[in-house]
This record gives sequence, C-alpha cells and structure tokens, in this order.
Amino acid sequence: MKILYHGTNKPLRELEPKQPFFDLKSNSMKAIFATSYKNFALAMGLTTQKGSSSFKSHDKLKINFVKGEPKMKYVYLHYLPAESFKLIKKGNNSDEWVSYKKVKPIRIEKHSTNRLYNLWRRSNEEELKEFLKNRDRWITPNDNFQKYRRGVFIVVFRKLQDKKIEYLLLKRKLHWKGWEFPKGGVEAKEKLSRTVARECFEETGLKPQRIIKFNVRGKYPYKRVFKDRLGFIGQTYQLFAVGVSPDSKKKVKFDRREHSGFVWIAFKKAIRLVHWGDQKKCLRVVDKFLNKK
Repeated sequence: MKILYHGTNKPLRELEPKQPFFDLKSNSMKAIFATSYKNFALAMGLTTQKGSSSFKSHDKLKINFVKGEPKMKYVYLHYLPAESFKLIKKGNNSDEWVSYKKVKPIRIEKHSTNRLYNLWRRSNEEELKEFLKNRDRWITPNDNFQKYRRGVFIVVFRKLQDKKIEYLLLKRKLHWKGWEFPKGGVEAKEKLSRTVARECFEETGLKPQRIIKFNVRGKYPYKRVFKDRLGFIGQTYQLFAVGVSPDSKKKVKFDRREHSGFVWIAFKKAIRLVHWGDQKKCLRVVDKFLNKK
C-alpha cells in the first residue's frame, strides 16, 4: 500500500477537507492535501503555528517564516492511504496529492519541533516580495547567519598589585559540565561593545573597566538542539577581553541556573581547565597580548 503524509500541530482521528490557505489555481474547493515526502509534510506542519506567516522555497525543502516562528512542541505526522488521493502537482523535493472526502489516518507519529530546525529559516518582507515577483527563479539565500547564533567570547581578567594576571572561569552546569569563560548572544540591533558589557555583568556581576576587541572570529556547532535556541545549529563568536577591578573576587555574582561556581586563576592552570578548544585558543591570544604590555 502506498502511503502519503500530512503534518499538523495536533493529532487528528479524522482529516476533513478544508479551504486551502495558499494560491492553487487547479483547485479552489475544500480539500485535504498530502504528500509522499515525509519531510515536506513535517515542514508544512510547522506552518500551522498560529499567528505566523510563511512561504515555501521552490529550490529547497525549506519554509521561510516572514512573521513568527514554530513554537508548538510537536508536529504530528499522519500516515494516509494514497488510494484516497489524486496527484495534482509534482516537484523536485515535494509533491501534492488531494482528496475531497474525509480520510482516517492509518498511523500518527509525534515529532519534536526542536529536531525540525533544518526545515525552516527566518525570512523578511523583502525576500517575500522578491519571491512573489518570480517564484521559479527565486533562490533561497545561503545565509549561515540564519543558522548560527551571533555571539561573543569574553575573557575576563584582572591585574593584581604584583602585576600578575588572573582569569575568571565559570563552572558550567546547564547543557554541559565543565569550565569556560563568559560568552553570550548578540541581541537584535545591539552593538558588540554593548553585548560584551551586558553579558559580562549578567554572567559575573562585574562591570568592565576596559574592553579590548580582537580580530579573532569563529563558529562552532551545537552538540544538540536547545529549546531556547530554535532555528540555530551553532554559534559564531568574536573575541573580546574585559579588564575588571583587582578586588573583584568578592563581587562575582553568577547565574546559578547556568553555573555552579567560579575561580580566579593564572594562565597555566586556566588553559588546562578550559573545556573547549576554541576557548583555549582565545585564552592564549589574550594572554599573549596582555603580557606584551
């Protein structure tokens, strides 16, 4: 038996014909739409988010959200008998089948929206206008900035009276366990210097006395999907160093939801404690710069 698929934001014991919300010249009657492509059905299930506005790329299996984004916890994939449908449209990565009668699903699968981040991207009104001008020639932008969350690395240091330099490390407990220095995401329309000052204070309770920008950038993929970072597969970073007051030991206040402790430590011990390779590289860059002064 040939199987077709239909995605929704809730499980349905029986699918009923409805008026299509998209422009389909071949049919304006109430109908049930299905596809033989499982991922296409899941992607269309994402578009059922209330209050959202989106369009599908013709060149890729990708839903472009102009307004809103998928916030439902699950997409429900309905398995339907193809014998109840008629093929009306076929493409490279999708097809469309239609039925004008009620259909009962053979099976229903529950898929976590967190794991469907590769099926959608953030878009805007300008892209929608270009898409509507020529749907067949519009190409989905190869925009890594949509996939990677923009962020900063912040090496916090203090110079003691004997001119020795100590670095502040935080012990991570949210998402993973290990030592790191502060980092964070850039908010919309926020200048990087503002991000650094904000994230430094939010993660450590310390106010910068000096901010140093380095021409060091990179990116890293997330090891898993995070609920608070839907739509992103990783994070970019630019390196900054922040100098704080020498008597900052008593002033450190960290977020206990993310971290379980902190330590001020010299470079040789810090480089051994820092968990990630990217942060080790950045720590070396900062330490080399500070010791040239």
